[in-house]
Amino acid sequence: MTRANDEVGEPQADGWIEVRVRVPLGWHELVAEALVVEPCTQAVIEDALPPEGSGGEVFTDVTTFYAAREDSSVVREAITAAVRARAERAAEPALRDLAVGFTHLPARDYAESWKASWRAFRVGRLCIVPPWSELELRPADLPLRLAPGGSFGTGRHPTTRTCLERLQSLIRPGDRLLDAGSGSGVLAVASALLGAGEVHGFDLDPNAETAANDLARDNGVLERCHFRTGGFDSLVGSEPYDGVVANIYADVLAAQATILRACARRFVLLSGIHRRHLDGLRPVLAAAGLTVVAERPRGAWRTLECVPS
Repeated sequence: MTRANDEVGEPQADGWIEVRVRVPLGWHELVAEALVVEPCTQAVIEDALPPEGSGGEVFTDVTTFYAAREDSSVVREAITAAVRARAERAAEPALRDLAVGFTHLPARDYAESWKASWRAFRVGRLCIVPPWSELELRPADLPLRLAPGGSFGTGRHPTTRTCLERLQSLIRPGDRLLDAGSGSGVLAVASALLGAGEVHGFDLDPNAETAANDLARDNGVLERCHFRTGGFDSLVGSEPYDGVVANIYADVLAAQATILRACARRFVLLSGIHRRHLDGLRPVLAAAGLTVVAERPRGAWRTLECVPS
């Protein structure tokens, strides 16, 4: 749904404000995170398409919503400032002058816009399915049912897609897995669906544990998934895992490389790495005892498959 940018006026008693930013492909995750600022709680990354007159350059729209009763010029300025500040820190020319659009939607239009923004999609055997999807599953599909959440929580981000793809080859039946920075639990729950016997996840976000448990329950794997609120310090003294997946930023991966190595018996799958940070990360991983055996590119992002050495 495309509408002209609405002027801010008196707060509306009902309905929603849609916030929409068109972003060059590969940078949508950065903008999605910037949009999750009060009163917004979730962001959706839409399908990427080359718009008319773009010369072939691919963009994607990132949207979020908040209640119209909370609308004001102060709220709009704060959201716009958050997007621009994140873009400036990235120092990426393609992110200059991002336009942030605000549109008032009646409640019924909000519901349809939310659904239209997020459709079922497949990654190998996995089929990520929102609750309202009418997609007819194939006999070989392994459905992972979830409603859209934060930028990494929908499975659409390139780093998450690559992890979902590679876990299908790396996981063995009965494996004990760790998802470091588990967020809404997509990778952990997918691991359980793929045959892992026990999956542990942790995240600093105080809301992540509840969201991840809900996702595991919705997919019938709650008894095999264990989530907690906390950071890497909670891993000290823990029993090693067959495999570890960490879809977080490169600076965190570098800082925690030694403990990631200590936690893994067979493999470590690292993602969330922008290509600009790859050269600096490789020697840190090697020094920690992790050997990179494969590099999986997807757009501007890289996923590294490592083995303990």
